Amino acid sequence: MSSLLATPAEICDQILGYLYKQDIGNFSLCSKACRKVALPSLFAGLDLTPESAAAFGDGAAFSSLRSDVRKLYLQGRVYSGFGQEGNKDTVAYVETFRFCVESIRLFPSVRNIYIEYGSYLWENLCVALWREVSMLPNLKEASRKVIHIGFYQGQYWKSYGDAYPHLSPITQSFVGSEEVNHDEDMETSKDAQMPGGLEVIRLYSRNTSLDRDEEPYFQGFPIKHSIESLRELHITALTVNIEAGPGTLILPNVVKFSIDGHESNYVHQWVFQWVSRHCPNVQSLSMIKDIDSRPFYVPVYFSPQDQSPYFPMPKLVTLTLQWFLEDPIPGAGPTQPPKKYKRRRLEALVREFMDQGMAGLKEVKFFRRPAFGSPDHIIEGGCRISKDEGGGGKIRVWWKKPFYIMLGQKRFEEEEELGESVEGVDSDADDDLDENLP
Repeated sequence: MSSLLATPAEICDQILGYLYKQDIGNFSLCSKACRKVALPSLFAGLDLTPESAAAFGDGAAFSSLRSDVRKLYLQGRVYSGFGQEGNKDTVAYVETFRFCVESIRLFPSVRNIYIEYGSYLWENLCVALWREVSMLPNLKEASRKVIHIGFYQGQYWKSYGDAYPHLSPITQSFVGSEEVNHDEDMETSKDAQMPGGLEVIRLYSRNTSLDRDEEPYFQGFPIKHSIESLRELHITALTVNIEAGPGTLILPNVVKFSIDGHESNYVHQWVFQWVSRHCPNVQSLSMIKDIDSRPFYVPVYFSPQDQSPYFPMPKLVTLTLQWFLEDPIPGAGPTQPPKKYKRRRLEALVREFMDQGMAGLKEVKFFRRPAFGSPDHIIEGGCRISKDEGGGGKIRVWWKKPFYIMLGQKRFEEEEELGESVEGVDSDADDDLDENLP
């Protein structure tokens, strides 16, 4: 214990960063010295609520720890319990939302912010929110999640004109006297203050669109001042719509792009095409769908400029895809799940990818859910790719042994390589993790 307490603060932060928040709290109770070491890590991530904002206010109990807060969670949908337990007070919600959003400026060291709000939120509140976020001098990563509330709750949200007269003067100044509508008043949205210099953006919503032209907002997120600095873009949505064809939106420094289309029917070629055009320097591309994945190399509609399914991504190194399945057997019951692609078919796809513009690929990962067992598990497999320097640059594929992993958790064991694939052999002898009945 004494050696840990004598360790430099930066290293202690890294060590405690591997623990859950509850474990850090338990460690802080061991002694005064442990509490002093643990407090910066304990409050590194903070749920911004009226209570926590007050606790970090001027002269409050934790005001000295403001500089230790590096991540904020702003979950606006739960303020004042709106839509829960019969509470339908729009004015109380807006007052609370304003107090918490204005408290963002108390934490200048924040590098990462997670924002969550209901789809019914006024545009004025969104503009005010991004105005406050833009004042964080060290912000590098932002996540935004839009919660779609059903009519039975959303119907209680009052219109801007009905609620505005009942707001306090400070909140009226906060939201503005004129209602903002981005769809009808684009000039207002262009002039709104936006965060800049972001390196990582994560977007969560029900419906999303991969647009082809540059606008101040990308899926409702203010991206205008982060186009040059952005290095990672991660999208999660129930449905994904993709605008085909060339456009003006270019993200020149994005090296990592992921799109998780739960229950969506997006076609992989279109994602390849969009990324190759708008993220020309991407190095890691991940596309996962949370449903059975059927073979995607089938004839699809392309506009005239997309007649050739060629995806120039010469810098792409890592590709992550859903593990593709055969078409289901007609009349098959639940005990006869569709067969997954075996290595020979997967390898044929990998080689096809490389022929169609991904010549720099070095690793391809495939994910699938177990046919039996817990839905919280996934199975990961994949291959490593190398090229012979001589002999015309022959492509060689080395398969890795698949393994189970819990959703949202990292795997710390070393990967086990099975060896180089043999042309014409379609054996999956070491890959029967989910093909036997329980």
